Amino acid sequence: MEYLDIMTRSIETSEYILRKVELMKWVEEDLHDTLKDVLLGAEFEPGIQVHAQVSFGAVFKHGPHYDTVKHIRPDFLLVDKGRYPIAFIDYLSEVHDPAQDDLKKAIAKKADIAFIQIPAKSKPSAIRALLREAGVADKIQPASARAA
Repeated sequence: MEYLDIMTRSIETSEYILRKVELMKWVEEDLHDTLKDVLLGAEFEPGIQVHAQVSFGAVFKHGPHYDTVKHIRPDFLLVDKGRYPIAFIDYLSEVHDPAQDDLKKAIAKKADIAFIQIPAKSKPSAIRALLREAGVADKIQPASARAA
């Protein structure tokens, strides 16, 4: 019997109940909407997408520290038109847990992906400035240029 078959059968017969949780708190949902609006601005290339709660395991291939970081989730991930990561974003709201901040920053730096922390109640102009300071507009390039 294959591993996936064993796991599937185990889930089907288990007494364990999987409980759904909300993907984003309301403050994160507000920032998600603001980020989408900010990224529609003229200085940012059309086609940037904002994804919520994407784990590092979905962004990186296996490596020496993969098991350590695969379950860590920044609040948001910005991807370019080619679906490549360009920035991780953490929202410093009242529900933010700073325990993993240093690790998130180190991972982003190692991967040459911007890591942006947005303070609570930031206005769109401040968010736009943080994106510019992090070089998000500079990291955006067509997929054909990246492949070269």
